[in-house]
Amino acid sequence: MITGASRGIGKAIALELSSLGYNLSLVGRASDALESVRRECIANGVRAKALQADLREEKSWSEIVERTVGEFGGLDLLVNCAGLSQAGSFTEVSPEDWDRIFTVNAKAPFFICKAALPYLKKSSRPIVINIASVVGFKGYANQSVYSSSKHALTGFTKVFAKEVQPFGIRVHLISPGGVATEMVTKMRPDIDSSELIQPEEIAKIVRFIVSLDGNGTIDPNDKYVYKKPTGDVTMGLTSKFIWKAWDFSFALRASFNNYLYYDFLSNKANVSWSGVYSNSAYNNTYADAVALGFQGKTNYYMSDYFIRNATFLRCDNINLGYSFNNLFRGTSYNGLSGRIYATVSNPFVITKYDGIDPERASGVDGGVYPRSTTYLFGLSLNF
Repeated sequence: MITGASRGIGKAIALELSSLGYNLSLVGRASDALESVRRECIANGVRAKALQADLREEKSWSEIVERTVGEFGGLDLLVNCAGLSQAGSFTEVSPEDWDRIFTVNAKAPFFICKAALPYLKKSSRPIVINIASVVGFKGYANQSVYSSSKHALTGFTKVFAKEVQPFGIRVHLISPGGVATEMVTKMRPDIDSSELIQPEEIAKIVRFIVSLDGNGTIDPNDKYVYKKPTGDVTMGLTSKFIWKAWDFSFALRASFNNYLYYDFLSNKANVSWSGVYSNSAYNNTYADAVALGFQGKTNYYMSDYFIRNATFLRCDNINLGYSFNNLFRGTSYNGLSGRIYATVSNPFVITKYDGIDPERASGVDGGVYPRSTTYLFGLSLNF
């Protein structure tokens, strides 16, 4: 169940979770927007129900939980994402403003968690994720009531995690900085939204949280199918042009959305003392590996950081030739015929992939050297 699912971060989380196969209960005030999100989710092959509710109303807190359980038979994951904001000096905040912001941002998550607890206890893998904010740790001018409510949510989440730990319920708090949402735009119209965190980035964090097996470390138990080495679309183009005795041809191939594991970088990524110094000598490493700063702890090489989009356009060859006839022709000799030509193999590849070679059938790019470019000059003669 996701509150605030009709737009912004909540919508992004809903779409991300639907791609993982979660059946979803989508809670929000805007029915049309909520229905649109529901349709996008079911397009991923899951069940989704839209629950229009106003979390400023106390009766809605337990009602959305009961309707969710009634629809799906249980509750495994709760995401409290709904939120309200208000910009302005604390001297301008009325008791009504305070109650309105606190009701949605702090009081509703508190009592939704309370209503959901009996069902979370029955789940084999219960998770609660509360979406707070950096203002729950830092104070910002003109955000007094919003910041206070997020401090409250942060404090509650810490206590809630302790109290439900004996039941095996995992509780997480995500406190992002500025996210490119409608709410942030209203509060800070002076900020360029393109420079902010995107809602999809928060959704990726949620994906990471729910994909862990719960033991607190990244290990082989956390493996899952992430990307594939074969492209969604592959295509080729071969063309030949002839003008008089000249001929010119080329061959192109392209692959879209093929992914590679950047094994070469992974092997160099341990930049701890033991990683760069052994057998009384320093080992060569890679500038990108130094920038990562990985210290060789845990199974860092399993990180999906090393999975890269390797979409490419490759030119396999370019040929240029000239054909001739009757060379050295005489009265009793018809002369020579033939063709002189030049071929360049693998002259270029266009890709954003920063590894060695974007085209590896195995899906693992562990090579040290790129494919070579070869030049061939030839002459064929017919006597």
